[in-house]
Amino acid sequence: RQETSTKNESHESKIVTFPADKESCEGQGGKWGRHFIRPIESCILPTTDAGKPCTDSSQCESNCIASKKEDRQGKCYEWDPLPGGCYYFVEDGITNWLCKD
Repeated sequence: RQETSTKNESHESKIVTFPADKESCEGQGGKWGRHFIRPIESCILPTTDAGKPCTDSSQCESNCIASKKEDRQGKCYEWDPLPGGCYYFVEDGITNWLCKD
């Protein structure tokens, strides 16, 4: 995983580049396969902060995910990027059910 950050006055952006082939992916402890709706194989990598308490995805390598709508705190997800599916995302301490492909 290669990460590049850019900042401007209002926010910080993060661009992450993932391995483009199975060998490189698995060499970094990743999982190679179909993880999203698109019918192409790609890599997801394990995060170093998996399970860490969070109230916003900016506190995580991947996303801040809760187990139910009532939660105001979640845990950092174990894979990056987050595989396609529906999750309780926590952003600014607010939990919302969202689906991603």
